[in-house]
This record gives sequence, C-alpha cells and structure tokens, in this order.
Amino acid sequence: TPRRESGSVTVEFEFDGTELSGRRTVVFEKVKYRDKLLFAHEDLKDEGQTIRFPEGRTTALDSETEDHIANADQKVTIRDTITYKNLIPGLVYRAEGVLMDADTGKPVLSGGEKIVSVKEFTPRRESGSVTVEFEFDGTELSGRRTVVFEKVKYRDICVLIHEDLKDEGQTIVFPSVATSAEDQRDGDKTVRSEKNARIRDIVRYTNLIPGREYVLKGILMDKKTGLPLRINRDIVTGESTFVPRRPDSTAKLEIRFNASGVRTEDVVFFEDLYEVNPDTGVRRKVGSHRDINDSEQTLHFTEPEKPGRSADTGDGNDPGTIMAVLFLCAVLMSAAVLCIKGKAE
Repeated sequence: TPRRESGSVTVEFEFDGTELSGRRTVVFEKVKYRDKLLFAHEDLKDEGQTIRFPEGRTTALDSETEDHIANADQKVTIRDTITYKNLIPGLVYRAEGVLMDADTGKPVLSGGEKIVSVKEFTPRRESGSVTVEFEFDGTELSGRRTVVFEKVKYRDICVLIHEDLKDEGQTIVFPSVATSAEDQRDGDKTVRSEKNARIRDIVRYTNLIPGREYVLKGILMDKKTGLPLRINRDIVTGESTFVPRRPDSTAKLEIRFNASGVRTEDVVFFEDLYEVNPDTGVRRKVGSHRDINDSEQTLHFTEPEKPGRSADTGDGNDPGTIMAVLFLCAVLMSAAVLCIKGKAE
C-alpha cells in the first residue's frame, strides 16, 4: 500500500538453491490491482534482474610431477586450478584454499601452521580459470593423503565452494618408503668381501598410483665417511622398474658387484623412488629413504672364507669328519694289536 504515488517495494524469494549451481536466473515481476495487470517487467536479458549461481571445479597437481603424487621434501608446490562459470566480469574476487588431511578431515599442519593460500583475481569473462599455489615444507607428510579445499568470495560473501574429501581431482598423495637390506645369499646382514657379492633391498611403499611405472634407484653408502661406496673408482648402484597393482605393497631391488676390494666395515643402502610420466617418460622423484643410521639398511662386510675352511663352522673341524677319523684310527689300532698278539703266540 503506497503512501505516495512514487516509491519502492521489496519482494523476497526464499528457497533451496542447491540445484541451481552454474545457472543464471532472471526475476519476472507483475503488479496488479484487483487482479488487473497494471504493469509487468519480464526481460530475460535484463542484467539488473539477473542472479548468477557460480559453478566451479578444481584440479590440484604437484608442480614437479604434474600429477596427483608428490615427494615429501622441504619444498613442495601444489597448483590448484579453479575453473569457474557465472562470475561477473570486472568484479574483484578472492580465492581461499586450505590443505586438508583426507583421512582425518582436519587441516594439514606444517611447522604447526595450516597450509593456506589466498589469491585475488578479476575475471575478464564470466567463465574462466584461476590458479592458486601452495608452497610449504612437506617433510612431515610422508605416507599421507591430502585434499585441497577451495572457496571463492566476493566482498567476504562465499559465491563458490568446493570441499570434498573424496574428490580424486583435488587429492595429492605423498608416498612413504621403508626398506630392509640383506645379503641375498643367506638373508642376513653380513656380506662377504668376495667377487660375486649380492645384496637385496626389500622396499615397502605406500600411496603409489596403481598401473603407473615406477623406478627404484639404490646406492651403497660408506657409513664411516657418509660418502658413496666406490670400488675401483665406481659407485655401487642398482636400479629396478615395477608397476604396482595396489597403492601399498613391496618391491625388490638387487645389486650384484665385485666386493673383493671393499675395505670398509659397514655400508648403508639408500633408496630413491621415481614415477615415470606415461606421456613423456620423464622421471620425477616421489619418495626416498636415506638414513645413514638405519640399522635395517646397514650391512656388515667380512673377510671371505679361506680355502679349505668350512663355511658352516669357520674352523674346518666338521663333527662328522672328526668322528669318522677317530673310528678309523680305532679300527687300525685294534688291527695292529691283534697282529702283534698273533706274532707273539
């Protein structure tokens, strides 16, 4: 009921808009008096009557691997690309992202702080994309699965949100690598300094992408010096390629080399894990196990057995052989006694 001939009135629409993501809507209005139409405003192209419901999808990738897998090292960069629709060109928007733990649903911490990123952008068109970068120390994330959550705001009002712990496109996994080295001949931690030495390293991994090709590279380190073991100036290394069927399993790496010239006592097996890009064949490191004090990775070199010495006891005195010799001596002595006695009679 107007008080004056000119003025304004506000009409409110309250509804569940969860199904309107990505759509543009226009409000049509009619004003009636006693069911008779006085005027109408119905124009699908009227921007003043248009309400946009933004829509977006996001894809997070590690900057080094260009994939959903990353190496848990000191410098990790995750690039999250937000592809949007129905934003208003020329307005300033703010993208806010946070890295979440896929298993706990809680924010991931690095140095006790949340891993967040904020970027302001002004779209030139209603549809486009913007990339948000997260740079952080990822050394604490080995073996964990993370998901990027994103919000786009206009004047502190959220107009776009993407928060889904199960979204594979937003997931970045950090593999873990645990290893156990052994002498391939008998499975213990002692290796003979001989010509045909064989070492086997059993690698337990988590968070690999099934069906992808991976490469294990191992190197023997001199525990005393902390430097690579060299034999005739050559570094002792090995390499193995495998394709995992499951994210978590084991793989083996075997090294054969001439250890007859090894003079050190203890060596430590270091391992690096690489993912092979299926399109380019480029290798990117996604995990490693390098701990000079790891007892599981430490092997002890010993002098080889001298010729004629038993491998079982190390002193050449086999119990079976000794018993046989003693028995033979007893027989011979008995025979000799009988012979002497017969002559005496």
